[in-house]
Amino acid sequence: MNRIVVACVFGAVLGVACNSDSAATVRQYTYSKDFHYYDEKQVNSSMHRISKAARELNALLKQQELTPEQQAEVVRLLGEMERGARELKSADPASNHPRITDNVDQFIRDIETARASAQRTPPNYYLAGSITGSCFYCHSPTGIP
Repeated sequence: MNRIVVACVFGAVLGVACNSDSAATVRQYTYSKDFHYYDEKQVNSSMHRISKAARELNALLKQQELTPEQQAEVVRLLGEMERGARELKSADPASNHPRITDNVDQFIRDIETARASAQRTPPNYYLAGSITGSCFYCHSPTGIP
């Protein structure tokens, strides 16, 4: 009889923990207050936004000379990348994604600088090009930055 009760309680706890809303509630009590838990959906959504903008930016920067409309598009795409990066920013010093925690602030600063350079007259796209290359820092084929 005791085994049945334990199995039912364990099953109920497991079922509650697997529910994303309930999992967030459980994390409130299982992680310290200064730990940021990145939900997989949040990370995938933000990274997809950054990746899409980076691919479009990379393709645009391959043009010989950019028109004023293309310059505006470069600035827009850098803004889109920044919004995606800011979605990942956390004030907490530790997280379940230490590469994000350790690098997102510098990535945001790099994007801001690249955007300012792209907005100049005449524009400078060197830093915008290096932003797309910086994705390989965390996403290198070997998995080692």
